[in-house]
Amino acid sequence: RKRDINVLLRPGVNIKRRPLCGRNFEYYSEDPILAGKLGGAFIRGTQSEGTAANLKHFAVNSQEFERMTTNAVVSKRALREIYLKPFEIAIREGKPWTIMTSYNKVNGQWVPANEELMKLLREEFGFDGVAISDAMAVQTEKVLSHKYGLDFEIGSAGLHTRELQDAIERGSFDERILDESIDKMLSLQEKTGNRG
Repeated sequence: RKRDINVLLRPGVNIKRRPLCGRNFEYYSEDPILAGKLGGAFIRGTQSEGTAANLKHFAVNSQEFERMTTNAVVSKRALREIYLKPFEIAIREGKPWTIMTSYNKVNGQWVPANEELMKLLREEFGFDGVAISDAMAVQTEKVLSHKYGLDFEIGSAGLHTRELQDAIERGSFDERILDESIDKMLSLQEKTGNRG
């Protein structure tokens, strides 16, 4: 708050699976329940001071090698019980105002453009805040990413405006989706006191 920071890019609740993961310093545990509980507590504490917590990196982002291009192939059971469980707990117990999607693919589909994962995030886990990409993470499937619930791209200002505009003009993208994203971002500004 002293530095007028609206969104703190924490907590990271990905599972510690590989010792060489470059983000292990910010992830909590190899245990999904513990990671989720700690994440939820961190979110509640941060947001009680009027700064948004940014739960990340959704999802299956537990390695550093080719982190931005890898395809994490995971069984449905392992996905639910290990990799998504900390997000589910942290969302239900902490109610984060923002979440960050990961760079990688999960079972062949980039996370922000993964209809099943994004639907699960919004509908089953009940996340109703601003979904943000990791920096420059939306390189392909930009329109689908926004269609399935991504609200904001970090480091991509103006890069995809033409693609979204073309999709709207073709009738393949509903402009109301952008209106909803803007409403969420304005609500976030109100919650954080319009700082910054």
